[in-house]
Amino acid sequence: MASVQELLTKGNEQYNSKQYQQAINIMNQVLKLKLNFSDVADASYLRARCYALLGNESSALNDLQTALEFNESLVNSAEEDSDFNELKSKDKFKSLSKLFKGILKYYDGDYETGLNDMEEAIKQDSSFSTYFVATNSRANALWGLERYDKAIELFREAEFHAADSFDKYTGFKNLACILSELERYQESMFPFRFAIQSYQVAEKEGKFILDRTQLSPVYEEQGWALIGIDD
Repeated sequence: MASVQELLTKGNEQYNSKQYQQAINIMNQVLKLKLNFSDVADASYLRARCYALLGNESSALNDLQTALEFNESLVNSAEEDSDFNELKSKDKFKSLSKLFKGILKYYDGDYETGLNDMEEAIKQDSSFSTYFVATNSRANALWGLERYDKAIELFREAEFHAADSFDKYTGFKNLACILSELERYQESMFPFRFAIQSYQVAEKEGKFILDRTQLSPVYEEQGWALIGIDD
């Protein structure tokens, strides 16, 4: 059986030969495997380019969104990529780019600008208001700005937008950690417990967990919270 990298190489060869449907078929095989984040991003991005060239805009934008979830920096490549030039859904593409550029800015520590960009993207495309990545990222930016009450509110909201068990793990973990930081230790116990349970479910389901293979930091944070309760 071909390895992930061999399949990705073969898919790119088909793309370069303008055999777009064949490249899509190969990426379909790749995305059924247990992958790391980089491989998910690469396979989804290549499939998005092929769908765009074949005129399947909905699939192209869905795959591009998945690619950006797993590698936000691809947003810069996407804006320069001629494969997306002919998309009729320009507004959707622009709002998607705005959202992930905001996320990149928040990652770089520019919480205010990043938050503004993410909120502007949601104004441009209301579907992002129920998108876990957008809600969770805005909450993290607010946390960085020490706007704790609003951050906690958004972390709680993010739980309802989780697409899968890995999203649930991420959301519960963040909520637990901010509550613990604020010394609201008793409140943090519920999300800590559910973060660990969600992680274990994600691992069993193969939900792209390879990049985060252990829970020790979460257990450590939970331990400090338990010490705080005892105090």
